Amino acid sequence: MAQGIQYLLSKGCIRNNSPQEIAGFIHTTPGLNKTMIGEYLGEGDEDIIPIMHAYVDYMDFTGLGFLPALRYVRKP
Repeated sequence: MAQGIQYLLSKGCIRNNSPQEIAGFIHTTPGLNKTMIGEYLGEGDEDIIPIMHAYVDYMDFTGLGFLPALRYVRKP
């Protein structure tokens, strides 16, 4: 997926390489494979960790208990 992100950046689909911009794209683009997103964000690479944090910042866990928050799925 990292190569895909680089490709999308080069084509202008993602405006810049800030963690917030990449996370926003991943979070709001329908049809992306959730498993691939999880693998990408879970790599533990130093450059990806800020993207993972920004991605989680886009989620709204308000009013959810622990288990429902773990099962959180973004509503379209």
